[in-house]
Amino acid sequence: MVKNKEGSLLAPTREIVDWTSNEYTNESLVDAEVRRQFEVCHGCRRCFNLCDSFPTLFDLIDNSPNESVDDLS
Repeated sequence: MVKNKEGSLLAPTREIVDWTSNEYTNESLVDAEVRRQFEVCHGCRRCFNLCDSFPTLFDLIDNSPNESVDDLS
């Protein structure tokens, strides 16, 4: 099975989340995944009007020194 990549025209696939795994609550792994997803959201912005948190996220990134998720703390 070929895994769909973000931004493809193929239908998204759902993957099982192993919430009992230690990785699920590993702070550094969670932080890395959140930052990865913030980068996707920041680059796309198509659903900004669907959630009140998006304008805040985009403002934080846009007003950061390098306009990057890396600048967020």
